[in-house]
Amino acid sequence: MKKISLVVLFVFVSITVYAAEIVRIAPLTISIANNTTTITTSATAIPGTSLVGRETIAICLNDTTDTVYIGNSSVSTANGLPLDSSRPCLNVDADDSIIFYGIVSAGTADVRSLEIK
Repeated sequence: MKKISLVVLFVFVSITVYAAEIVRIAPLTISIANNTTTITTSATAIPGTSLVGRETIAICLNDTTDTVYIGNSSVSTANGLPLDSSRPCLNVDADDSIIFYGIVSAGTADVRSLEIK
């Protein structure tokens, strides 16, 4: 009877993986700012002054009988995102370099914003 030898070779390869981006999982608890902004028929910044270091913002229509259109500095009632009784709030993860604007077709409207960093 013949003996058969079996040789098993294991090769381990070490791979270092680097993240392309750092994701912060900690809760947002450093600071909070709440504001009231009166929106007119001209593009109005929401809020007037952004919280420095902001990471998220909620913009809510306080009186849902109005419609406020949200966008950039050239927002209009034709191109803005409408906030009304069916969609009264907008929540966005956006830093303080992004300025939101609102406009109404007539009169004024009350908008509340809550910024968190």
